[in-house]
Amino acid sequence: GFGLEDADLPLARDRMTLDALEAADEVVVVGSAEPSGLARLARGLVQLRDVAGGTPARVVVNRMRSTLGWSERDIVGMVEGYAGPVPVHFLPEDRATVDRALVAGRSLTELGESRLATSFEQLASAMFPAAAAPAHRLRSRRAGTAR
Repeated sequence: GFGLEDADLPLARDRMTLDALEAADEVVVVGSAEPSGLARLARGLVQLRDVAGGTPARVVVNRMRSTLGWSERDIVGMVEGYAGPVPVHFLPEDRATVDRALVAGRSLTELGESRLATSFEQLASAMFPAAAAPAHRLRSRRAGTAR
């Protein structure tokens, strides 16, 4: 369709994406736990295998909740059907915690314990095991207070 961008720009973006996938040590594929999100995730995993088959992948399923009617094991089975055995991580649906963090202008970790913050910490530790330090929480400070 009509746009104000250079006609060659989409092709250049595609090339940059393919170059980045080729250079990547690992690709993190994020999908939503809803039916439409899982369908897009499955299609994306097939496309990723076609363009970057040799690059290891890690899948993150966001907004996971039991009310959807399938378990984590069900989703792992679906992912493995499209991508083979890959690490799969789940981030729980936790809108209340996300909203509190947004309103407070704080990170999830600064708010304190939550299932979502713990899941992010586990994901980071799995992705960067050498950087995983002993678990300690950042303390919230007000301007002008001593450390």
